[in-house]
Amino acid sequence: MNRSNVKMRLDIFIKLLVLSLLSTLMGNVYADSKLSELDTSNHCRATYAVDEGTLSVPCVKVLNPTEGPPFYSAELQQLPETEPLQFSITRITESNGENQEDSCLATLDDGTLFIPCVEVSKNGDTQTYEASLEQTAFGKSLRFTVIEINEADNSPARKQRRSARKKSYGTELGSFNGVKVYSNGSAYTVSDVYNFIDGKNIGMKWQCVEYIRRYYYRKFWINLGDKHRGHAKTFWGSVAAHNMQLGRFSNGGSVAPKVGDIVVSDKGTNGHVAIVRSVSGNQMCVAQQNVYQTESDVNACTTLSISNGKYTVGNFSNTTLPITGWLRLKTVDISRNGQNIVDDKEDALWNGGTQSYWKKGYNTGYDSRVLYTYANASQNEDNYCKWNVNIVDPGTYEVSAHVPSNYATSQQAKYKIWTGSKVEYSTISQQDYSNQWVKLGAYDFQAGLAAIKLSDNTGESSSLKRTIACDAIKFVYKDGNSSSDGNYSWTGNGSIISYHGSHRRNIPSSDDDHPFGLTIDETMLQPNLAHPVGFFQWQVDKQRCNRLEIYTKDRSPQKADITIGSWRSRDDDRVFSNVTLPFVIGEKNTGFNFGSGAGNWYVFSVAFKDRVFQATDLYAECTTKSTGRWYDKRGMYPVMLDGGYKWNGNASIISHRFRNHKYDQPDKDEQWPFAAFKDVTIVHPSPEKPVVFFQWHISESCPRLTIETGNSSSPQVTISAKGWDSSQSKTVNRRLPVTLYPSDAGVSSTPGNWAVIKVAFDRPVSEEIGVYANCPGY
Repeated sequence: MNRSNVKMRLDIFIKLLVLSLLSTLMGNVYADSKLSELDTSNHCRATYAVDEGTLSVPCVKVLNPTEGPPFYSAELQQLPETEPLQFSITRITESNGENQEDSCLATLDDGTLFIPCVEVSKNGDTQTYEASLEQTAFGKSLRFTVIEINEADNSPARKQRRSARKKSYGTELGSFNGVKVYSNGSAYTVSDVYNFIDGKNIGMKWQCVEYIRRYYYRKFWINLGDKHRGHAKTFWGSVAAHNMQLGRFSNGGSVAPKVGDIVVSDKGTNGHVAIVRSVSGNQMCVAQQNVYQTESDVNACTTLSISNGKYTVGNFSNTTLPITGWLRLKTVDISRNGQNIVDDKEDALWNGGTQSYWKKGYNTGYDSRVLYTYANASQNEDNYCKWNVNIVDPGTYEVSAHVPSNYATSQQAKYKIWTGSKVEYSTISQQDYSNQWVKLGAYDFQAGLAAIKLSDNTGESSSLKRTIACDAIKFVYKDGNSSSDGNYSWTGNGSIISYHGSHRRNIPSSDDDHPFGLTIDETMLQPNLAHPVGFFQWQVDKQRCNRLEIYTKDRSPQKADITIGSWRSRDDDRVFSNVTLPFVIGEKNTGFNFGSGAGNWYVFSVAFKDRVFQATDLYAECTTKSTGRWYDKRGMYPVMLDGGYKWNGNASIISHRFRNHKYDQPDKDEQWPFAAFKDVTIVHPSPEKPVVFFQWHISESCPRLTIETGNSSSPQVTISAKGWDSSQSKTVNRRLPVTLYPSDAGVSSTPGNWAVIKVAFDRPVSEEIGVYANCPGY
């Protein structure tokens, strides 16, 4: 700035005005804070009277004046209804500078006024602060705006920060994660110049919103501007967050901020946004634009406190703007033994670009729906889809894309795989596949965020009208310790036939293992399996058993995925991801409406996140305890087993427990004798081979068991049978029907023994097939 005598006086006025503003802000916002005062003289201490709105600054030194005296005193008056607070100068007087060594001396340097000591008086209480103000108007309407308020501090670090000068517009200030931060010159600069990257409008240079969008585009491959436009304060709106597919977490809530989150203030005229760069100890630091206009914008920190499981952060550094909360990219967790499928119906699938170009196709694809758009030969992408994942267990994963039978005609669909450390590519001809998984390759993923992306610029002319389809992506963990292909390994299955058990008299209670199979059951997790999974059937008794607790024998905390749904199909399953056992399921957290009759049949899987190191009992037991948290996902989320088999269901033959009811007639709702002397499960058409399971309680009434279909088909199956707690099974490969004896499971024919059976189809089925297990005569 050119410093004429007039301008110099103007600068001093600005400084004084800034002081007034700071004082006003302090009085309104901080008057109740208990801050310690500095040990300084009172000669240059500025004072602010909140009730009158007057700010008095007795000592202001103009640094590097071109002419005129360097020392002044000033009086300012708060302007009503201004946000942020502004002041106008009412009086300026030259001074002799006799107090220039006073630690409370205010300084004016190139338009920025710093006041190290402002006493704020309100209701008889006085507190001391330091403040910075910025000139925002000249001439007859000279005004100053408060830009920073802090506790009074004369530490060397604070002095060094004071000496930092704002950089001019467009100056590179530094970078975070390779994304550069630029100075906007002043918080009030409106450049009207927009930053375009790959043909996409990222935002106005160099506003805070521009940095957020550029960071997300560079690091996460998405342009937030595709789905939301507006000032920083609008980011917090529920509609905006929903459109951008970002999760919202309020300041003071139970979710801590994490690196990569967007921190938002929806206060002030336009609000503010920044990117979290670190969270540690008692502070959170952000990278941002358009606050300091110095290197401090690259790493600006504020306080973080934790109390009773709640996380609270302070205001944005160098501003009075409170942080409303933080936004986070929605992802699906990927782990060694997780379900690891991201479908197009989930928010973790981000479809960007011109939204009107995106179409939905139904009755095709992994879950009967796909997103698709037209391919083109443009240099830059317009439309793109991106599957966002969080790698829980780093390592090598085989990635596959599901290609639907329709809306997938591109011959050059190029998938971009971001592993967290590098970018890989895999190109396939979607036209060559129909409703099946296609392997993209195996890649080494780091812990944290990763992604798969498919764009419309395939190189195929738009005149060909070819389409790219965005369906599901699957991750399969691969390592040297896996016993098979990285899917789950069957360890056994059990039953809770509570309704029949409570409505049938003469159930022998003298049996050594009573009431197993009725109100409690168990299966054995084997240590030789990398990713064990157990299955249960549950006949709900609305009055006596409407909740189940799932736990291991020693009740030690274990991580698992629980998938529960109707016995008939897996179309409407509820998935509890990464829960900690013990865990309780019931109506309240599954959303199922349990009826009062005998026909409430459900099946569920318990898939473990880690290998167990010794044989461990897994229990499911009727309980009155409160249910756990709400489910995470709803729909078809297949549980895949070794050999590429897809779990379709399981059933039970608890014949020994119900031996006194062999000749009972069927119920009026025809639920008897299912789960006692016969039972059924259903396999469904799918690209994957189906597998189902049965539990068999051997009895004199059921010395052998016939596995057969409900129609005339005779599919080839591999049957594995074993004792309920055994690690070894016997296997046969035959066409159904097949009759099994206890010896085929490696157990004796003694009544009361338990066996479990796996029926794996050698090929996918093209029609719905009921698979029955029948005792003789049923």
